[in-house]
Formats: sequence, C-alpha cells, structure tokens
Amino acid sequence: MIDGQQLIETQTRQQVLHRTEVLMGRLSKFLGVNAPPVFVVISHKDSGDPSQASLGRLESEAAKLNLSITIVQVASFSDNDKVAPGTGIEELIEISLKSASSASPSALWPDQGVGEFNRQFLNFRARELE
Repeated sequence: MIDGQQLIETQTRQQVLHRTEVLMGRLSKFLGVNAPPVFVVISHKDSGDPSQASLGRLESEAAKLNLSITIVQVASFSDNDKVAPGTGIEELIEISLKSASSASPSALWPDQGVGEFNRQFLNFRARELE
C-alpha cells in the first residue's frame, strides 16, 4: 500500500518509490521464484494520479526482481467531486479473487523437521513434535 498523496508530491515521491522498491526486493528475496502476484495499492486517487514515470519505475523494478505486480489506485473516501468514494475497491477485490483462484497453493514455511537448535524454545518445540 502506497500513500498516493506522498507519491504525487515532489518532496516525498523519491522516498516513497525507494521504500517501495526496497520492500519489493525483500519480498523477492524471501519468496524466491514461487512469489505470488503482488498488488501495489495506491491510495488517495481523489488527490490525483501519480506520474507515468513513477508507475513505470515501479514496474521496471518489479520486472528486474522477477515479481509480477499489478498496480491499482483506490479512493476509499473522496474530497474530489470527480472521483467517487470507493473508486478502485471493486477492481482490487475482483483481481485479488481472480489471482487467488488461479494460483496454486505453496507452502511458504515448509516444516524443516526436528533438529537441534541453539535457542531453548525451539528445542522445546522440537521435543513436542517428536
């Protein structure tokens, strides 16, 4: 989730883009080749649209990281007569449901089995699993 107001402001845009790119890098490293589709939700659509350059930068960074992203802009509330409250929410739900129904489930944290650990709690848990 990205604050759309910060993304369209010149003073905060680079920080928002950088933090989002760092997060995408962490997701890519953590999830590896089995990463599910990622939804980048930009809030405050009623405040304006981010530049195509900003959106392109996010898409190119995701491509470098082998992440499949979908960018959706939403306006939960609206201070703008031209943008209705709730804009984008239906689209986000629809693409989320389509993505969930087409994805094959995978174990994010497969059981590693019982072993010896340096931390006492993990040793206790390992004994419980035996």
